[in-house]
Amino acid sequence: MGRILEGSSKVGDCVGLSSSLKFLLDSRGLETRALSHDEHVTLEVKVDGEFIPVESTIRMGYGVESEARKIGEVDLISLVANSSSSVMDERGCLDLAMEFSDKAISLD
Repeated sequence: MGRILEGSSKVGDCVGLSSSLKFLLDSRGLETRALSHDEHVTLEVKVDGEFIPVESTIRMGYGVESEARKIGEVDLISLVANSSSSVMDERGCLDLAMEFSDKAISLD
């Protein structure tokens, strides 16, 4: 993964990267939980009976030291839809932006 990220200025945001990693790890049978830190999303992964923090937006994979609250999968999907809406809006795809925005609202 480090090699893939070398030379890349940005490959995603905390919502997209954390949710992708969460669903990948969950599909492999690992227990995870998504966390919200004010305006940032991270994960915790259960290893040997303990949850360890995982940061998906920095190379070393850890480093967030702020108070967090656990968020459920529906909340995480809502954040993904909201983030996608913003990206589509920035790209001028207003119809898609509205679809993602409507989805986020319906999940909240």
